[in-house]
Amino acid sequence: MECNIKETLQVVASVLNIIGVIFVLWQIVLSRKSVEKAEESVLLAHRSLEAARQSVDDAKLSRQLEILPNHGWVFSVNASLTRWIRELTEKSDKIKRIVQNINSDSMRELFSSNIKSPTDLHLRKYDRDNMPLWLSQLWVSAAQYYYNAIILLSPERRSDSVKDLNSYAERFDESLSAIKTIHKYLSDMVPEVIGETPASIDDDSFFT
Repeated sequence: MECNIKETLQVVASVLNIIGVIFVLWQIVLSRKSVEKAEESVLLAHRSLEAARQSVDDAKLSRQLEILPNHGWVFSVNASLTRWIRELTEKSDKIKRIVQNINSDSMRELFSSNIKSPTDLHLRKYDRDNMPLWLSQLWVSAAQYYYNAIILLSPERRSDSVKDLNSYAERFDESLSAIKTIHKYLSDMVPEVIGETPASIDDDSFFT
């Protein structure tokens, strides 16, 4: 009788071991399937990213070809943005230096901007109306950012408060960041070699 019980327990133990092995094997199979699905997901994500990059490159090329006949306008706007970036950078640095050592002479020099209204930027309506619409929108947007900062330095806005000067510097930095973003976009619009075309030779001289 005791022998039968031991044999039964051994059989039960063996069955349990077999079930355990089967369970482990099943988990391994499931894990492999999960890994395969994860790899498929990564592959699909990679392909989607490549497709998106290609789409961006195609759109960029299309825009470049579209604006080639009007690339002169792009260079003109780009020149304005370059000038505004340089000026805002210089003024922002000067504000930060003055905060460290405020004196009447430096303050008078800082708050000496002649720009008191948007018309003082001397942007021609003719240019806006004749350049591509998307370019004029970028131009005006950059002009608004520039004006939003430079107007703070008109004599009427003068402030000896460190708190005010710090807030002015922050606005300058915000405007700079925005204009630089627009500037980079424009810089990619026309191939660099087009911008370096020899200016000494008139275009019409190539045609009979």
